[in-house]
Amino acid sequence: MLKIKNSHQSDLIPKFPDNFFNAIPGTAEPTIVARSFRLALKKDLISNLRKCSSAIGLDLRDYCEAIESLDIDSKWSPIVSVWLSAIKQALRSKHLDKIFDSLIFLRSTVDHKYDAKFRIDSALTESWEQTYIRRLRLSNVKINSGERTVIRPIITSTTAIIDPFQKSLELISKNDPYLAKEFHCYTTRLKIFNGIALVGSTSTDIMGAIYLRNPVKMTRPDLYLVEHLTHEVSHLHLHQLMIYDKMILNSDHERYPAPIRSDPRPMFGIFHATFVLSRMVRIFRKIADADIDAKNTLPKLEKQFWNGLRVIQENAKLTFRGRLILDSLIPCLKGLHQ
Repeated sequence: MLKIKNSHQSDLIPKFPDNFFNAIPGTAEPTIVARSFRLALKKDLISNLRKCSSAIGLDLRDYCEAIESLDIDSKWSPIVSVWLSAIKQALRSKHLDKIFDSLIFLRSTVDHKYDAKFRIDSALTESWEQTYIRRLRLSNVKINSGERTVIRPIITSTTAIIDPFQKSLELISKNDPYLAKEFHCYTTRLKIFNGIALVGSTSTDIMGAIYLRNPVKMTRPDLYLVEHLTHEVSHLHLHQLMIYDKMILNSDHERYPAPIRSDPRPMFGIFHATFVLSRMVRIFRKIADADIDAKNTLPKLEKQFWNGLRVIQENAKLTFRGRLILDSLIPCLKGLHQ
């Protein structure tokens, strides 16, 4: 995950009020969350460009000015987050060639910064995806099945997913309009892939893009999309809140039973998974009254949530705002409003 400087390091980046730190959709206005994230990203990009300037001994004032001109009130392409990730990785490597490569990547793609019109397409149809997909493939994620991660682009048409996607958004909008608003504020791409083990992924490294395994052959692709769009959008929401407060004080070396994955995970992963599960249970409970398939999905989601919550309650070391999130999980799951 992209680590952007915390807001206390810059008075120019507004801090969120405590009531934003709540799992219930609508407690934190997504337009404010997204705008603040873009401002933090912009400031961190400029800071790292100055580090590049020192490292290579060249004036990068024009690069900094190009980033300074970014409009934080407009949605951005995922490529802006990829610029920062690439530059940080190059600086960590201390290899001058990699720093130059990251800079030419920014320069050659700067005109795509506002390419934020939402679209559905196969994974790996845009150049900025390569590094992220490579990382996913190397991560060897195993989720219960024990199978190795496979991610393959769809080389035929993806139009078959449009109808179930529209149905899924209608279900989300009808049953949780604030969650739907988060989706519209945070995402610009739905990237579909064929694969094994990995079901979905997103990150602030590619802010705006969600990757999901192809659901077209499933009996209820619309419910699959409701489940996993809720999952990934909720990850993005919590990631953005965590820029302003780390929430989790446990060491990354500690490992605990995970509610979704079969392998033990750090508390960061447990906290994230339980947060998104509270929202998944919330919306499936609302849909279940009129949908037997949603009702049949609920027991699995509820079991995963309670397993994750128990691990957090017994082992988590949380900041004050992390505790606020924790205290909101059960009210969120129960369908309470802000």
